[in-house]
Amino acid sequence: YAAREHGDARRALDLLRVAGEIAERENSKRITLEHIDHANNKIERDKMLDIIESEPKQFQLVLYSIMAIENEKKNKGGIFTGEVYNSYQEICTKTRNEVLTQRRVSDILAEFDMLGIINTHVISKGRHGRMREIKLMLAPNIKQRAKEILEKALHSWFSLLGGKMNEEILKIIKEKGLLLEKEVYDLFNNIHDAKLAKGLLEGLERFSGQKMINKSV
Repeated sequence: YAAREHGDARRALDLLRVAGEIAERENSKRITLEHIDHANNKIERDKMLDIIESEPKQFQLVLYSIMAIENEKKNKGGIFTGEVYNSYQEICTKTRNEVLTQRRVSDILAEFDMLGIINTHVISKGRHGRMREIKLMLAPNIKQRAKEILEKALHSWFSLLGGKMNEEILKIIKEKGLLLEKEVYDLFNNIHDAKLAKGLLEGLERFSGQKMINKSV
């Protein structure tokens, strides 16, 4: 079944191995088609997450920009390339990363499309020209893990910029999934009372209503 379905002996062996592990966890004496389907989903999920984790920093910044817009819109309305570039510029500025040209970001979006991370299609706006709409194609379980991977990368970049922070405070920031702008990070870098920092972070998160905390808050 596996070889016929996927046309690759190595892929078929991986599929059977993972299916066997799933069957064993379920105390099943035989591998069923359901086990193979679950195994296939797990392999595809792990493959996609490996791609996201190993992508260069600029690719991760662009992808995080897309996810930030999607979260902000709550799946209401499309995501367009211009919006992605604006969000990307903002995040690069806050993390002190180089801002690539819009053409280069468009090339990155094309690579995401090829990898199946996003789907793009052109919408005609009549005399106003054409716009490219973007849809994130990650399954919910992959999306959450991808978000964690990207936020971990962003935290590491903030850490490199801001120096050594109190480990307990840094742990609180990571657990809450917060992203602090450089100036805000520097402020918390000078706080040594973890209880005080936690209270301030909770207040800032409630006030801003988002995970990205900037100095305007």
